[in-house]
Amino acid sequence: MAALFTCHGQLTRGAYWQRIGVLTVLTCGLLITLMSTVLQYPAFRLQPAYLNPGKALLLLVTAAGLFTCSLITLATTLQRLHDRHRTGRFLGWLALPVIGWGLVLVQLLSPSRGPRTPVATSFTWRQRVRTGRLLISGTLLYAVSLNFVGIAALRGAHPDPLPTNSAAPAAPTAANQLMLGRHNISLANHRTYRVAYRNRQWAHTTFAIDRITVYRTYGPYRIPSNDGPLTINGIIGVHMKIHAGANIQTYPVAKTLTTNDGQRLTADRSNSDVFAGDLNQGTRTAGTTYYLMPRLNEVADVTRIDVSWDAVLRSQPQFPQTFHASIPLTAKK
Repeated sequence: MAALFTCHGQLTRGAYWQRIGVLTVLTCGLLITLMSTVLQYPAFRLQPAYLNPGKALLLLVTAAGLFTCSLITLATTLQRLHDRHRTGRFLGWLALPVIGWGLVLVQLLSPSRGPRTPVATSFTWRQRVRTGRLLISGTLLYAVSLNFVGIAALRGAHPDPLPTNSAAPAAPTAANQLMLGRHNISLANHRTYRVAYRNRQWAHTTFAIDRITVYRTYGPYRIPSNDGPLTINGIIGVHMKIHAGANIQTYPVAKTLTTNDGQRLTADRSNSDVFAGDLNQGTRTAGTTYYLMPRLNEVADVTRIDVSWDAVLRSQPQFPQTFHASIPLTAKK
């Protein structure tokens, strides 16, 4: 193991390229892992809501692997140059594009130049401590740098909006953003379904659901909710229209929504639109109720929702009416 990290000794041409081949395969595997995880969505940001412990651990492991591969590549290259009777200063030619790179490559491809000094195969305890410190500091440097690359990529694809001091109603601000109350949530994707649910069977009142949107957040997002902080991966928005045929009282956000995979979701009362309550006869109103989803892998996984709510005549508050709507999500808007 010590032979991989030491800059002393010499390495033959065949052994050098064999080692470089293995390091290249390992590096490519680590980079592919990063590109499919941390570089798509960072492991952490300055806001605690974006902390993802699983991705943070994966980031540290891959960063340690990448830094170790970089360190071994440098040590191996110096050993090869020593085999050509060159010092590490020869790598300074890399600062000269094309020509300098060609000169270094010629040395790496050329055969050995005479007597060889064997590579050290063991470290003293001081060398081990120095190497350990170098690996730890390099790993942390790589991890922070790679995570900021992920943040920069996320901001480039999902720029932050201008700050606001008012509690704006929840509404999509762009195809990849959702303003939910005061929370600006980055979205991986979303899908809006056009539905035609309509109920006119009670008190000459019409409840209509014409649009349902399923959002998948850009990684787990921790958000305050009615029952305290909740980590979510998705959001469902149900747009309802009400035409009151009598003096009624109704609160759609007070009930629940159940998905086809059995998740029972409570409406996010603090961030949903305020559009119901005490309604006089003839009143028309509309708004969106948002439901926070702890589990969502893909938007297409939600194929049906069952939503319920209550209403009551203000003249007969002792006789509440419960409504249930089972809606398949098929017609994409």
